[in-house]
Order: sequence, then structure tokens, then C-alpha cells
Amino acid sequence: MGEARAAAGYLAKYVGKALADESHGRRPFGGHRYEVGQGFTPVVERITGRTAGEVLDAASDRMGGSPVRQWNSVTQENWKGSPAVWAQWNR
Repeated sequence: MGEARAAAGYLAKYVGKALADESHGRRPFGGHRYEVGQGFTPVVERITGRTAGEVLDAASDRMGGSPVRQWNSVTQENWKGSPAVWAQWNR
């Protein structure tokens, strides 16, 4: 459990940094952002829905509770990219 929390925190840091860098033109879109920790094998879980709310609800069910932090591109006045949502859960 601690390993997953550490990996999630590490990834969240770089996602936030990537969003800030791309908005200021410092990093090319789609560029390399993080390394997978030695011995850690991430598992992809696809969640689909008709709306961001449906996807967050389904993710919350899988994570066992609501996210402790959220970010949504619709709240960003000058957002020029595709719609994006980020959420963080503590387990």
C-alpha cells in the first residue's frame, strides 16, 4: 500500500509540473515526463463514462472513497488543450 501511495505522489508531482510547463511553452507536448520506479510495475485500469463525473464516480468506487484533490480544465480560464481532469486519492 505504501509503495502505491509513493508512486501516486511521485506521478502527481510530475503531472502538475507537466501541466505548468506546457502552459508556459517550456516542454513539448507529449514529451517524456517520468520514470517508473525500479521494481514497480504499474497496472493500467481503464474507466470509461459519458461524462467526467461518471468517470470520477466509477474511479471513486474502485478507490473506496472520494478524491482528496481534483483539478478540471473547465475551471481554467485560458485552457487551450483537450478537456482534462486529474484526481488524487489517499488510501
